[in-house]
Amino acid sequence: MRPLARTDELVGYRQSNWDTPWAASSNLREGRYHRLFEEATQYLCLHPLGVAAELLRHLGRDVIDDLDTVHYRLWAARVPREGLVRIQFQTAEAHGIAAEDLVGDAYGPTQSLADRLRGDGVPGAIVPSAALPGTENVVLFGPRIRSPYLVDPPTLRIRSPPRTPASAAIPRDARLRSCGGSAMPTPA
Repeated sequence: MRPLARTDELVGYRQSNWDTPWAASSNLREGRYHRLFEEATQYLCLHPLGVAAELLRHLGRDVIDDLDTVHYRLWAARVPREGLVRIQFQTAEAHGIAAEDLVGDAYGPTQSLADRLRGDGVPGAIVPSAALPGTENVVLFGPRIRSPYLVDPPTLRIRSPPRTPASAAIPRDARLRSCGGSAMPTPA
């Protein structure tokens, strides 16, 4: 059995209530690093709490009063680092994008960045999280398949086997405030 992650891998977290965390077909709605009907794009948080923050950001402020009804399945996946481009606020301009656009509400600049990366054959990027400041997300371009977590996957160019470590609910007594479109827990 292999360790949970090696130095050449990242462990990413994702919410999905399907039987797999991976999308294999075209995107059915627009996202930060993909356009409508574009080839599948996968998003994973590098911090497990990033999943809840992204979910709350997606659902909007209205759900804050009904947090006890929000349930999600949390998946963990090993993701190879090889070929991923790390884009940080301080290096954004070198990649042809303004730092604020990496987490902004307009997706056009990040979609254009993703187009350039895909065109260069880059498999994905490590980018700042728009929902949980100080953390990062992994964006993977293209479809993925599921294989057992600690078993070597089939010999394909894809190597990111997921597992469901938990089904979770955001605690009923959580106190949240919204900051620049992101939901963050605050002390009671």
